[in-house]
Amino acid sequence: MNIGSMPASRGIPRIALPSANALAWPVIALVVMAGLHLSNALGRAINWDEFFHYSQLNEMLAGSLSKPLQTLLARLTSWVQWVPGNAIDRILAARGAMIAATLGAAAAIYALAHGFASRKVALACALVWLSAGFVLQHATSYRTDALAAALLMTSLAVMTRSRLSILACLLVAGLAAVAALLTIKTILYAPAFAGIAWLRWQEAGRTRAATLRLVALAGAVPVLFAAFYSIHSAFLPGSFDSAGMVAGSAQKMFHLFTFPYAHHAMKAAATAPVLTVALLAAPLVLWRDTTLSRDEKIALGGLLLPVTTVAFYHNSAAYFYVFMLAPVAVGCLVSIRAAIGRYSLAALSAVCALSALAVFATEERDTLGKQRQIVAAADQIFAEPVAYIDFPGMIGHFPKANAFLTPWGAEAYREGYGETMAETLARREVPLVLENDPAFTDALRTTKDVPLLLAADVALLRDTYVHFWGPYWLAGESFRAGESREVQIRVPGTYTVRDGSIGIEGMLYLPGEVLHLDRGQHVMAAYGEPARLLWGDKLKEPEAPAPEEPYWTQF
Repeated sequence: MNIGSMPASRGIPRIALPSANALAWPVIALVVMAGLHLSNALGRAINWDEFFHYSQLNEMLAGSLSKPLQTLLARLTSWVQWVPGNAIDRILAARGAMIAATLGAAAAIYALAHGFASRKVALACALVWLSAGFVLQHATSYRTDALAAALLMTSLAVMTRSRLSILACLLVAGLAAVAALLTIKTILYAPAFAGIAWLRWQEAGRTRAATLRLVALAGAVPVLFAAFYSIHSAFLPGSFDSAGMVAGSAQKMFHLFTFPYAHHAMKAAATAPVLTVALLAAPLVLWRDTTLSRDEKIALGGLLLPVTTVAFYHNSAAYFYVFMLAPVAVGCLVSIRAAIGRYSLAALSAVCALSALAVFATEERDTLGKQRQIVAAADQIFAEPVAYIDFPGMIGHFPKANAFLTPWGAEAYREGYGETMAETLARREVPLVLENDPAFTDALRTTKDVPLLLAADVALLRDTYVHFWGPYWLAGESFRAGESREVQIRVPGTYTVRDGSIGIEGMLYLPGEVLHLDRGQHVMAAYGEPARLLWGDKLKEPEAPAPEEPYWTQF
């Protein structure tokens, strides 16, 4: 064979990668972020705030929700009532809407940043926000944070990039007003709006017409807020002291030199390395930048200022960063641009994606199944919903009988805002306690002090409820063999004798017998062996064993 006549080897074809600063890199990383956020929305454990929002939705559907402030989310997600399944399924469905809100906020970040910088930098700003650890973990949660961020960032983008026509001004004001009705922490975006307003006023030549238009825009926000508030509250029963709530919230919202969530701030910084470095560098880089005007720098400075709220805003827990970091990501665009210039867009995109993947890899994936089992147990045990006490309102379609015991809510409860548990049990039947917080574990299973709860309520819990299944505790009594004592019945109704025979004021009741007890004192005794008396008509435990703790994924 003539070797010279053989065809030349073609070799292995090479894949041509995009250049280091091609738009393809942040686009690919953004697709990865969208996938991670979707996976978290469908598989991450539900947090206590989400159960609380779902319980508010059920209150609204039952006609018992009277608070119009910070409850608009319940109305906007009322469609989940038609989703088949239980609370878990419906909260996951509501998270679908939060995915849209998260992507909407990212799009608004891009639009706002593109008003100051190139498409590459604007995409990088959106990517930096989406990849931040707490944003990845909490943006798609059933809360107001992502939705409020989407509304406010869109409002800022329209304010920055439109001609500020009457229609544009109404849109800017309307979006801000809806966000304020969703959450009163909307006020924390004030520096961002002030900075953009300054920029637009300067760009317009500080004319009288521009001044009047911006003043009118600012004035339209409370007017539209009042209109939306009136419409929302018109469909809620009774009256509510909104002014008192705002005044009380204002006292709780702001605390100088106290940092109840300082550990969250440190974790937020550690799990968002690109944004953290960009934020630390932003003031100096912005000061030295020669491509932006003084007024653009002022506007970007206003977008950075919400990061300072962690120093004085009380409720700056992990999910707050979803809301707070959206304008901050745009404020960092100058330092992000500098990083791209020094290291390339591909490098920045890779670090964002890898840091997000590292956070995602640490997620617990079995907690949601435990929560599903606990919530499903309620309908297996009870034929009809009953009032219950717990930490967040975990069984949303059952009426919760105590306060939502976040640090803020617990402090208000201890200070006398609302009823104590003792006062609640004196006026209504509350046969169930759900042990889904360490405070309830300590109250029900130990003799420890429980700082979260009032001492009288701790004593009441220990004296009123008996363990039934997993985290479920029912009103009842437990007796040692031969024990006789006077019992205070605080939950009147039907009771079943379990695990032994009980004498009640001269009448002997055998295992399985059912009786009715009124509220008040009763003399009881166990005969022959230990015995239990449990509220309800022969209620049965779920067949499956109860899931082991933990029931939550920690921040």
